[in-house]
Amino acid sequence: MGRDGLSRFWAHPVLPLLIWWTLALAFLAQQSMWIDEWFTQARATDNWEVLIANVIASERRPPLHYVLVKLWIQLAGETEYAMRLLSIAAVLVSGALLYALGRRLLGKTAATWALWLVALSPFWLLYGRMIRAYSLTMALALLLTWLLLQVLRRGGLWWLGYVAAGIALLYTDYSGLAVVAAHGLYVLVTTRSLRRGQVVGWFAAAAAVGLAFVPWLTVMAAQAARDVRITDLAGGPVGFVLKLATPFFVWGAGESIYPWHPLGLLGAVAAGLLWLWGLVAAFRSRRDCFWLLLWSFAMPLLFTATLLTLIATDITFLNAAARSPAAAPFFYLAAANGIAAVRWRWLRWAAAALVFAGFLAATVNYFRGEQLLNPIYVVPARAAAAELAQSAGPNDLILAEPDTLIGHYYGLKPGAAIYRDLTAAHLPIPPAPNLPDAIYVITFGRDSTANSYATDELAAWLAQHYRLAEAQGYGPVAPLYQAVKERITGRPSYAYKLTVQKYVQP
Repeated sequence: MGRDGLSRFWAHPVLPLLIWWTLALAFLAQQSMWIDEWFTQARATDNWEVLIANVIASERRPPLHYVLVKLWIQLAGETEYAMRLLSIAAVLVSGALLYALGRRLLGKTAATWALWLVALSPFWLLYGRMIRAYSLTMALALLLTWLLLQVLRRGGLWWLGYVAAGIALLYTDYSGLAVVAAHGLYVLVTTRSLRRGQVVGWFAAAAAVGLAFVPWLTVMAAQAARDVRITDLAGGPVGFVLKLATPFFVWGAGESIYPWHPLGLLGAVAAGLLWLWGLVAAFRSRRDCFWLLLWSFAMPLLFTATLLTLIATDITFLNAAARSPAAAPFFYLAAANGIAAVRWRWLRWAAAALVFAGFLAATVNYFRGEQLLNPIYVVPARAAAAELAQSAGPNDLILAEPDTLIGHYYGLKPGAAIYRDLTAAHLPIPPAPNLPDAIYVITFGRDSTANSYATDELAAWLAQHYRLAEAQGYGPVAPLYQAVKERITGRPSYAYKLTVQKYVQP
């Protein structure tokens, strides 16, 4: 294959999508759910009569994604594998929309680079496989932006498509409000190049989207008013800045590589510089493209940082990137434009190689379950429950914190031992003539939520009646990462995200 043939092969949009599909399916059936995915599964398996009410009561999101998952499982089944396929498909659709939008705004070369960035991004490998609304939000944000360009150029019935996509986005994720606001800013700053009918048409369409969302505003206000705990650095200027800064590392390197890892650090810096250079190049060549890239990136990110600082203070700043899925594709579009705008070929490929080297290291870590900023995502709850079902005897007792999901997986394939959720209502265990031969205690490593399920009380009781025979940890955390967390939070950090302890009678 000659150089021209190799270039055409690399530039074909199907290739990166196939690579993404292959990576997304890898070990998909073995990956356990984490608690938020379980919430989605629980809502999607509710009866239609109570689904919306349960979403309102238990979630802080609009209901469309849960409705779509429920419709999907009626066709594909209720397995985790089937539900994750819906999220993976949304990333594939996002890739096609990203490529189409990139070609329209930046040209074929930049669009191809953007598609490769998303296809190999460890951030989307992590969140694009989850049974959550992240990938659907990205797809709808891209669709709405592509429709914006269509309606400004063609008008007509395209406005109906914009209204429908806008309503779908707002009822999927509240960050859709920021996406519509970004489009409004884009229309305002490019008014001179638009006809009056185009400007009026957009405001009419935006008003229609807003009116359709009005019935949900009271629900959104009630969800925002719920009492939540306050995490470290939740408020104040430092926390706000961290929520704005963290996504640059996460999108540029991933959440499965530590910030001090050489490849992660170099890759994130290279991606950030390429993003900045891509904006500069767009400003120089196509001012309207620059404004669309800037506002579509900045508004959802500012929305998330404000939300996590003032309202959803129980969400740590490390999750700011995941809560801004509408902004992520525009980070990659600008970075791709930066790659395409580098004048020297060797420098262009060197910069891209730094980014993709960081991606590769983070991807390897993800599949190995190492260096995750939040190791809850790779806790093997299914495997741990299966091991307990085999090893625990009929006179044993298993106590697990409910959000570990050990109870969920143990209930699917139970063993001989009795299982109970670990809650304060069940403690302390009263001494009895026939105490369990062994008690298995499964807990999460926690920071600000330590002793959420009365584990201290249980430990005090066990110290009187049992001895620790063995312990097994899952989701390891490196000592340096523990030290950094301890320095930030001012309290001891955990060595493993999940710990299984076996206590036996003396």
